[in-house]
Amino acid sequence: FARVSQYGSSFVITGFDTSDFNVDQLESLAPPTQGLLVVDRLDSRGSSKEGFESISTADFATALKSIATRLGISVLATCGTNQGGMDARRLAISGIKDAASLEPFCDLILILNEKARAVADVAIAFNPAKSDEFSRQVLITVEKNRAGRGGVNIQFDKDFEFYRLNPQGSFLVEKLLSDVLSEG
Repeated sequence: FARVSQYGSSFVITGFDTSDFNVDQLESLAPPTQGLLVVDRLDSRGSSKEGFESISTADFATALKSIATRLGISVLATCGTNQGGMDARRLAISGIKDAASLEPFCDLILILNEKARAVADVAIAFNPAKSDEFSRQVLITVEKNRAGRGGVNIQFDKDFEFYRLNPQGSFLVEKLLSDVLSEG
């Protein structure tokens, strides 16, 4: 927190107790015009029947979209997975919690997967070196892109020692498990 706070007034970190918080207060937390509001776990606000926690994920997404449009800011929200997503080798939109109610509000959906799990077995079956290489990579799929092309797969090397991905990525050339299954 101290290190991130060094960015000064251009970066505001705030937290709130959801037991006495309501959606109307959310706009006061929003950054200045052209800013970015980050919401960690849009789908996980607890289970209380009062106040903010009783609002559906779709209503919360609607409120965020309204605030973003009115103030001219961007919103980045993370979401968890449902049981189907947890069990899948490659996460897709259908594996996101409340995907059906969130998708209409999203301009862009990025999904992260472990490359070693997402590629077709034939890509690594007879090459242990490829298996090791793929296990050090993350696959980011642009599932939905209102302003452009969707279905784009980009791979990045993990640099988790420094809590990041290597910013030099490349497009995926191997076939994904889902591609092989749909061909068969």
